[in-house]
Amino acid sequence: MSSLLERGERVGYQRTSFIFGKRIETGFSPSNLVPFDTSEECDELLRNGTKKGGISGAFLEIPYLRLFLGQYCNTYKMVEEPFNVDGFGFVFPIGSPLVADVSRAILKVAESPEATRLQRAWFKKKEESCPDPDTSPDPNPYVTSRQLGLDSFRFLFKVVFVICIMNLGYFIFCFLLKTGGKDLWGELKKTDDESYINRVEKCSCSSKQQPPDDTNSQAAKPDENR
Repeated sequence: MSSLLERGERVGYQRTSFIFGKRIETGFSPSNLVPFDTSEECDELLRNGTKKGGISGAFLEIPYLRLFLGQYCNTYKMVEEPFNVDGFGFVFPIGSPLVADVSRAILKVAESPEATRLQRAWFKKKEESCPDPDTSPDPNPYVTSRQLGLDSFRFLFKVVFVICIMNLGYFIFCFLLKTGGKDLWGELKKTDDESYINRVEKCSCSSKQQPPDDTNSQAAKPDENR
């Protein structure tokens, strides 16, 4: 969402949803918020993109988002964590006897397999090629990771390739300038005296043993005149 704000991209929202006010609070300009009523309109806006009067992304409530992804799962993905809101609620007059009945009914459905059955009935896949979230559940359904591939480093590869070509060209130019284009093979076989390895001198010390000192030998020699 921060990247959309920085680039000033146009984004979509449900016309009858509270998302418009939430996007204004987060810093989106009203001129960059495009409403839509159906999933087909959202798909068309996303396909057109910002340059063709469309949008770069869409904000939907989780139930509608899951329904939209079930219909267009091969084309779109959820790329950010959902932002927290107050949620849905039911309003009753003060003292209404329906409050207790509705609360018990909601808890009964939420704690029973009926909730799962309703979810499968209303949010099931609409295309055979789409993975079924019930048989192949996403370990983190709220965030879809962006895996890095070769395409992610395409620009880096191009930069490295250009730098290598420039260095190779510079080396060839300096080599030809030095040799004048004559006897190239001889120059290649010639020892480089400027190389650090070739400038390392061999140690001048010898492994031969030094002869003993004459003074010491004379001092140890016995006196023959005695």
